[in-house]
Amino acid sequence: YRDKDDRATAAEVASVPFIAIMLPEAFELSKRALEYLGEDSVEAVHVNSRMGLQLVMLGGEQDESLEYVDRAIDTARKQGLIDAEAWGLYRKAMIYSWTGDEPRSIPIALEAVKVASEVRDVRASVLAHNQLALSYMKIGAADQAEHHHDLSLSLARQSKDSARIAQCLILGSILDLLLGKFEEFEYFDEIDAGSGFEAVLKLNNAWRLVERNEITEARQFAIKSSEIIRSRESIGDNLLIGLVGGAIIADRGGIMDVRNTLEWILERTQNWNVINRAVRTNINALFLLADGSSNGAAEIYAEMEQTAGAAPLAGSSHAILARLARLLDRPDDAERHFEDAIEFCEKAPYPPEQAWAQYHYSDFLLERDASGDHKKATELQDEAIAIATELGMKLLLEKVLSQREILKA
Repeated sequence: YRDKDDRATAAEVASVPFIAIMLPEAFELSKRALEYLGEDSVEAVHVNSRMGLQLVMLGGEQDESLEYVDRAIDTARKQGLIDAEAWGLYRKAMIYSWTGDEPRSIPIALEAVKVASEVRDVRASVLAHNQLALSYMKIGAADQAEHHHDLSLSLARQSKDSARIAQCLILGSILDLLLGKFEEFEYFDEIDAGSGFEAVLKLNNAWRLVERNEITEARQFAIKSSEIIRSRESIGDNLLIGLVGGAIIADRGGIMDVRNTLEWILERTQNWNVINRAVRTNINALFLLADGSSNGAAEIYAEMEQTAGAAPLAGSSHAILARLARLLDRPDDAERHFEDAIEFCEKAPYPPEQAWAQYHYSDFLLERDASGDHKKATELQDEAIAIATELGMKLLLEKVLSQREILKA
């Protein structure tokens, strides 16, 4: 395209698959393409729509990103391009979610679903429902998240779109883990072997196995996931969303095999904006906690407070902040964050994350040993034991019972 400044080539740029426009240089090429396409052309509508989302991914301001998408939506409405309007609305919802603004993202995504259904654009419907599932998951509305995930997966399967099916299954696997559904994963039959989707599902399966205290098997899945990721040429947002699971298995199960791979991925995606920053911060925090080190904890704590709303596992962000505050010898902040974590997870409900928060909160109280701390620690342990027993969380159960023996002594 550098050598062919004409409308025909610009139209080709407009049709490039989305993953390819996640490169910094592609944004400038798209801007040049708009000069040839004309503001009101169908191609320009799609270019503006994608450029808005790409800009925020590359670190641009939300307002500037929304200008591109709103321009696309307005043009689509004027020309009666209902499918283009649906895609514009979906990408606008993604921009808001990308920056942690779920209250604005959700109504826009609902509108995208409505418009896409009018023209029977199944792919746009799938992605909009999937975005809604992610947004509801992040704000702790598990019932709504499950509802939209089920709709998204059903539509994807009807359309036989393997990439969209895989995308839905990844989000579904994370949601299952947050809800405490630790049965055998049944997703792998629908995922292409050797794909980035398979790598993320293997990481999530390792997370599931860690919760069941099957550490050897979990490590095997983590290593295989790492091998797949390192063999790939490109990394998409689906991989990034799944990476937190890799850090969780390091923190909870002591499985550090995948650590170098996670750091390698984050280095390759350093130009990505808030979601990358949020993922990076969550991963670094979990690695730090796994090491038991306070080195860099203050910086990570401050960063997490800024990006917690954009993190894919917002339900556990409060608990991570609490544990960081404990490392920093800030007991009042630690107590506040632990209370927030338990309240959030109880309302969602995310029982596994609630039980882990109760375990760490109990440990904090036992160490502080202030008046009434032992009594509250016992109550927290009782609740964590009940959840862990019901869900088959053998690793956590073992840890809490060991903690209880220390308390008795």
